Amino acid sequence: MRLRCGWVSCVVGGVLGAAALSRGATAEAPPLSYTLKEAVQRSIEQNLSLRAQQMEWGISKWGVLREWAAFEPQLTGSARQESNARKNTVEQQNSQLAPLFEEENRLSKLAVEGFFFSGAQYNLGYTLNDLNNSLTNRYTDLAYESEYQSFLGVSVTQPLLKSAGLTPSMAGIRLATAQERIGFQDLRRVVMDIVARTEVVYWELVEAQALYFSRVTSVKIATKVLEDNRERVKTGKMPELEVYQAEAGVARRTAARDEAHTDWITAMSRLRALFSDPPTDPAPLIIVSDAELVEDMHLDLQTGMYLVTQLQPDYLSRKYQLTQENVRLSYAKNQRWPQVDLVGSYGFNGLADSPSGSWDDIQEGDFGYWSIGVQLAIPLGGDQRSRGELHAARLRQKQALINLKSTEIELHNAVDASIQRLKSLRQNISNYEVMVDYSERLLEVELRRLETGKSHSRQVLEYEEELLASRDAYRRSRNEYRKALLAFELTSGTILATRNLEQVAGREDPDAETTEIDVEPGVKLFE
Repeated sequence: MRLRCGWVSCVVGGVLGAAALSRGATAEAPPLSYTLKEAVQRSIEQNLSLRAQQMEWGISKWGVLREWAAFEPQLTGSARQESNARKNTVEQQNSQLAPLFEEENRLSKLAVEGFFFSGAQYNLGYTLNDLNNSLTNRYTDLAYESEYQSFLGVSVTQPLLKSAGLTPSMAGIRLATAQERIGFQDLRRVVMDIVARTEVVYWELVEAQALYFSRVTSVKIATKVLEDNRERVKTGKMPELEVYQAEAGVARRTAARDEAHTDWITAMSRLRALFSDPPTDPAPLIIVSDAELVEDMHLDLQTGMYLVTQLQPDYLSRKYQLTQENVRLSYAKNQRWPQVDLVGSYGFNGLADSPSGSWDDIQEGDFGYWSIGVQLAIPLGGDQRSRGELHAARLRQKQALINLKSTEIELHNAVDASIQRLKSLRQNISNYEVMVDYSERLLEVELRRLETGKSHSRQVLEYEEELLASRDAYRRSRNEYRKALLAFELTSGTILATRNLEQVAGREDPDAETTEIDVEPGVKLFE
């Protein structure tokens, strides 16, 4: 007789036993069954910290767009009316032949301005001034009170040293892009943590559930031995002492079963907490329905470290932080140059008694204007600010490089330790499999001997306890192997890729205004 019960029968028996132990507390609530994939999916759906981290990543993505807006052209305009009346000086009286000067002007301007990637600032504008003053009719034969002065032109200020080129102009964009990538790795880290915590609790529930089932079976075996002993005592084939020993065995196993039931309930509560389920009375039982499979993993250190450099969020975040410090260092080096700018303007003037006439002058192009020059600004104290920022940037860059190297070494050792632990635990599983098989055979033989009167109940119960201990050790070794494998996947960053969950981290649309979890119930994340 083999003592391993089928999975379905064990589940049914365990549920019925739990219902009996809880005295009907869960009878009104049907049990819930979850596979590992379903449990992970529900944890992701219900987790609010994931939603918050998705929003944080969305904020960093908008930060990139904000930095690109530095190159967005701007339409500017102004309109102003002014009135002025004054006495003329002697010099002004001699030139204007009048003791007073009065004017009323309307000034307007429209322009498009912005920055080029080279760091140049440009301004393309049109100016129209309606000038009306006491001199308007003095030196002209035209009978009008106002004259319209206009100018259409472009001006450019191009830095030649400081702030020149792509390095300073693109610095903000590169920093924001690296920050967005860091935010994405932070989001991946949150998803990885949710998956890892759910799987750990799930396998602990598997172990607690299996332990309870084994204790139920143990109580049945001990009860059967007790009943057989009582029958043999009645027929005089066995001393009454055997009955007392069998009763003690049943009591010990019943206590162990009740303790295993408590552990099972505790494990179910931990899984409900990950689901964000509120406590209910009665609380439904949770049955985990995945088979206890342990795959052989063929891992080596070189492959593990390659996976770290490609997928590990801590390592990738350190790389992007180093990228940020390199950008800041390049910018600080550029800011140490003196400010030397090439300044140029080009345009056309117009003047007439109407706005259209003034525009015609501009179109004819007879009254042009241009200028070109260089302007210089050098701090007389040696630019202490830029020098201090450069030294600080160099130190931060070295610090980021050290942090990256430190993280790499730490992960290198962690990957190596995980691989060695997996190999050791896999060997332990094989050893415990042999122990379980040997203990089962011993118990079967001893049960047959007990039926023929060649053994006694104490020996049978001892063998049964050895079998329980072997099975418990076997289950613990398998659970430890799963946890070690999970630790390797966390360290190497492969936990999402191996479960087809990388898309979960990138599902959030920053434009979405809904406050609901982005992963809708019923969406199969593993297909």
